[in-house]
Amino acid sequence: MRSVDEVIRRAHRALVLGIGGGGDVVGSLAIGRLCESLGTDFVLGGVAWERFAIDPHPGPRSLGEIHGGRPLAEAAVLAEAGTTTPDGTRFAEAGMAAHLGAPTVLVDVTGGPGAAAAGIADAAEALDCDLAIYVDVGGDVLAQGGEAGLGSPLCDAVMLAAAMRAADRVSPLGAVFGPGCDGELTADEVLERVAALAARGAWIGTWGLTEPAASELEAVARAVPTEASLQAVRCARGETGEVDIRGGLRHVRLSPVGALTFFFDVRAAYDGVAPLARAVAGAVDLEQARDALAALGIRTELDYERDRARQGNRSGRARPDMVLRPLVEGDEAELRRIQATPEVSRWWDEPDEGFPLTDEPDATRLTIEVDGAVAGMIQFSEELEPKYRHAGIDLFVDPALHGRGLGTEAVRRVVRHLFEDRGHHRITIDPAAANTAAIRTYEKVGFRPVGVMRRYERDLGGEGWHDGLLMELVAGEERTLGDE
Repeated sequence: MRSVDEVIRRAHRALVLGIGGGGDVVGSLAIGRLCESLGTDFVLGGVAWERFAIDPHPGPRSLGEIHGGRPLAEAAVLAEAGTTTPDGTRFAEAGMAAHLGAPTVLVDVTGGPGAAAAGIADAAEALDCDLAIYVDVGGDVLAQGGEAGLGSPLCDAVMLAAAMRAADRVSPLGAVFGPGCDGELTADEVLERVAALAARGAWIGTWGLTEPAASELEAVARAVPTEASLQAVRCARGETGEVDIRGGLRHVRLSPVGALTFFFDVRAAYDGVAPLARAVAGAVDLEQARDALAALGIRTELDYERDRARQGNRSGRARPDMVLRPLVEGDEAELRRIQATPEVSRWWDEPDEGFPLTDEPDATRLTIEVDGAVAGMIQFSEELEPKYRHAGIDLFVDPALHGRGLGTEAVRRVVRHLFEDRGHHRITIDPAAANTAAIRTYEKVGFRPVGVMRRYERDLGGEGWHDGLLMELVAGEERTLGDE
């Protein structure tokens, strides 16, 4: 069995795929940089399945639901920086394309392992890739099915089964990046599977996350939502101990093990260490793959997302037709117009030079878009010091659109992202004490008043002071539409 360095060096170009969907593409970038360091070019990609907190649609997106990409095959798309879902949610791979300044690949898994395999092989051929590296962040791809923390086995199993089907057209290499860092399998459970791989001669090498790669992943994560990959960064920098992610729903034990990537032979893993991939191998579509795991008593991420969607619809009220997306050049004129309206400027003051693109570099800002038009802005900032870790939110909406629930829904979506993807347990917001409309909006999401901050902020024009109201929301206290 050749070493991982030798496998990568012998390749002309590698197609590096994050196989768990969403933020797995961020961890996969580190493997792409490893390829570069070994003299092999790479193309990055992943699965068209964002976490429900990002894209509130249960399940992955099909080829027909990927907007703005260039089809490479019946189940693969070349994504650009503007590639989105039909609702305008940007895929993680599109964010990565913006970072790299180069297209990335999106794989459609709705057709099951067979269709995904054809899409991967066709994409590899079109992009002149002779090696496909299948990267799982955390290690769920090696799950047996009975692990207590296992929550998202379906996408990984389908993609590993697809890797086997595509193996006669593009050479496969498996990788577990950041063992245990997604809070599902523990690091010890992943190490047990790696030992089983070693016993079969299928563990072919290990690589440690370097500081340059860790810094790049940290920078990318500001635009591409991920939490698990960032735990690997923390491990690489020497942090240890147990931390909460997913808003306290999952726990990760940080250690040097989390900074490692274990490479393995896909064929050997499929035959002996990855029973879930074998279970779904014959499925003709994703639904049948889900049924195959359900028959083994295994609950999947598709079940979870469908439950979340049903919970959100219990009240019978429709979601506002709204999209949150990163700011782009061209948004500034409309956002400055909205910010200058009397109803908004009373609370936001005159905009600084560079607003909204460059005046607050530490804030993450999203444009609120309704029916294709700019309708406002929401931003969040993060205190990342472990002892005081929390986030803060602020927003404004065009007064012409007040009363439609847009602000409430925007806050609800960002709260979900901060709890579930960024791993915060507490969020604050500090409206003026007299801004009763804003306060009602935040209360609908679950924020509670903590106390009045007297003479907290200058009045518009700077001639006097007004009180502020500190409000906070702790994970687990969110209110859904049906609770209002």
